[in-house]
Amino acid sequence: MSILRGMISPHPPIIVPEVGGEEAKKISHTDESLQALTAVVKDLAPEVVIVSTPHGTVFRDAVAITAVPRLNGNLAQFGAGHVDFDFANDPELADEIIRTAVKNGISAVALDHDLAEHYGASVRLDHGITVPLYFLKQAGVSFSLVPVSIGFLPLEELYQFGICIRDAVDKLGRRAVFLASGDLSHRLTPDAPAGFNPRGKEFDTALVELLKKGDVEGIIRMDDDLVE
Repeated sequence: MSILRGMISPHPPIIVPEVGGEEAKKISHTDESLQALTAVVKDLAPEVVIVSTPHGTVFRDAVAITAVPRLNGNLAQFGAGHVDFDFANDPELADEIIRTAVKNGISAVALDHDLAEHYGASVRLDHGITVPLYFLKQAGVSFSLVPVSIGFLPLEELYQFGICIRDAVDKLGRRAVFLASGDLSHRLTPDAPAGFNPRGKEFDTALVELLKKGDVEGIIRMDDDLVE
C-alpha cells in the first residue's frame, strides 16, 4: 500500500464557523474546496493522515515530526477554545519516516516532550493542522495522525524528504493520505498579515500554475528573490 492521495490545503482560521461566524462567508470558495477535499478523504478511508504544517516547531537544520502518543490542540488563540482536537499518533510510522530520512542524509528529529521542553517549544497541534482537520472531524472521518513541521532545509532536500515519507508508508503498508497545509504569499492587500507587496500576486500565480502542472523542478527553481 502506498500514499492514496496527496493534497494541499489552506488554513485560514475564519473558515471555521466557531471562529469566523459571518466572516466565513467571504471565503465561501475555500469552504467549498475544503468540503470537497473532506469528501475525497472520507471515501479513501485512510488509516493515517500525514500533515505538514508551517506553524509547528520549525528548526533551521531539520524536519521535526511530533512524536507523542496523543496529539491535542484547540482554537483558543482564535477565540474558540471549545473547538478541540484529539488524535492518536502513529509512532511506528513516525519512527520509520525519521529512520528513512536519516538513512538518506536528511536531518529529521522526533519532537517529544523532552525536546520540546529543551527548546521552549510545544507539541500541541497548531492551526495549520487543526483548521483543515476540523472538516474531517465534522464529517466523522477516523484516522491516526502524523504531524510534520517544515524545516528550513534546501528545497531539494525537502522534496527528498517527501520521497522518504512515501517509502516509509510503502514499507509499513499503511493506507495513508498526505496533506500539505500552507497558504500563499500573504501579501495581496494592505491589511495582509505580512503587508502589501506588488509581487505577491506574481508569486501566487506562478506557484499555482506550477502546482497545476506538477512541475516539481519548476517549484524548486523558482526565483529566489521572488520567493523571499
